Amino acid sequence: MNFTSLPFFVFLPVVLLLHYLLPHRYRYLLLLVASYFFYAYLNPWLLALIVSTTLLTYLCALGMEKYPKKRVLFLIISIIFTLGLLFVFKYLDFTLSLFVHAGLSISFYPLNLILPVGISFYTFQTLAYVIDVYKGKTKAEHHILYYALFISFFPQLVAGPIEKKDNLLPQLRAERNMDLDKFGEGLRYFVIGFVKKVIIADFLAVYVNQVYADLSLFSGFEILLSTFSFGIVIYCDFSGYCDIALGIAKWLGVDLSKNFDRPYLSSSLKEFWNRWHITLNDFFTEYIYIPLGGSKKGRVRKYLNILIVFFISGLWHGASLHFILWGLAHGLLLIIEDLLYAPISKIKLEDGAKRVIGIVVTYILVNLAWGLFRAQSLNDIAIIYSKIFASFIPAFDLSFFTPEAIIIAILGIALLIYLPYLPKIKRGEKQNYAYISMYALLILIVGLGYFNNMTSGGESSFIYFQF
Repeated sequence: MNFTSLPFFVFLPVVLLLHYLLPHRYRYLLLLVASYFFYAYLNPWLLALIVSTTLLTYLCALGMEKYPKKRVLFLIISIIFTLGLLFVFKYLDFTLSLFVHAGLSISFYPLNLILPVGISFYTFQTLAYVIDVYKGKTKAEHHILYYALFISFFPQLVAGPIEKKDNLLPQLRAERNMDLDKFGEGLRYFVIGFVKKVIIADFLAVYVNQVYADLSLFSGFEILLSTFSFGIVIYCDFSGYCDIALGIAKWLGVDLSKNFDRPYLSSSLKEFWNRWHITLNDFFTEYIYIPLGGSKKGRVRKYLNILIVFFISGLWHGASLHFILWGLAHGLLLIIEDLLYAPISKIKLEDGAKRVIGIVVTYILVNLAWGLFRAQSLNDIAIIYSKIFASFIPAFDLSFFTPEAIIIAILGIALLIYLPYLPKIKRGEKQNYAYISMYALLILIVGLGYFNNMTSGGESSFIYFQF
């Protein structure tokens, strides 16, 4: 089920109402049933995958606790099973195609399996759990249904944030009462998420998709503009999903982890990756980069570890060479940034000026790299960067931007700037009526934007559903 689908707007109020009507001891059952229904709404067969992953990792964690001498065996079993499922559904066809392209004489018949929504996210969440149990960082969960809810909690199930057991599970166990302050905070996140998604991301995606559908028809300026527009699209789309998830979770009395922290205000690529998709970055740092040695085994090893992590990051995003190139590009840029850190730090500039320059340079580099991410083939990549750097033509077709589109764009930019300062509705605040009116207006704007997108063939699904 999609947060922007009409069935969801029926599903959510029912779940919220039942959640607070039921006694505390039954709420986890309601949320588990609701989460499985949410996940299997369009394809019930998906339940077989998440349930099997849940059961196996649950049993392996218990096995580590009961038979500590065999905990390595249980860890290997859980890793092979979870990553094996992910490999079959996401990477098997891609791997076989590489063998064919390499000239190996094998018969290749693509399976064309449908990628289960959210499999990359809940796979990493279960992996983090079993590894933490193996290392003794957390205890194995004995209650199978609470563990199942931890893996399948519907607000963050299909696109994160990736949660740790010790952060989410205690909150799911705790008794939760309706709290006006928490409701107001949840409403703020919920509305911000929908404004980002419906007013900004879905609107700009129409232009980006038009250009990237056939790059050969457009000038270097149009490709550059659409690539930078995609940077806004993917940020507003993904952070918008996470904001909606945070809002829904707060209505249920749960605080999810923050996944974005104004990443385009980063003054370096290192800072960008500490602000973008924070929980995934934390996962790669804790479970891959540090075990590889991190930065403690010399500069060469450090740079190799960075490349390995970003190769995996690119591959995690999709079974395609352009995702791998995007990951490696960020890895190389981080290495170059680290090499240049010492000489740049000696440049005499005021801290404010240096930060502004860093923000501008980082923003440009990150958005230029989005071309690798958004491209569909190596041929697309060649067209994108050859037209931008080798044969740049400043031609621009204004016909796409109707007066209505320009108004929506201006409104979207204004809202994007204002949203971080959107006030919360709090218990006892005298201005609550004004705040409620403000939220009502924003909800009306979102509704109009949603209707406009649906009638003009705009996108409604979230980009990260495909990962």
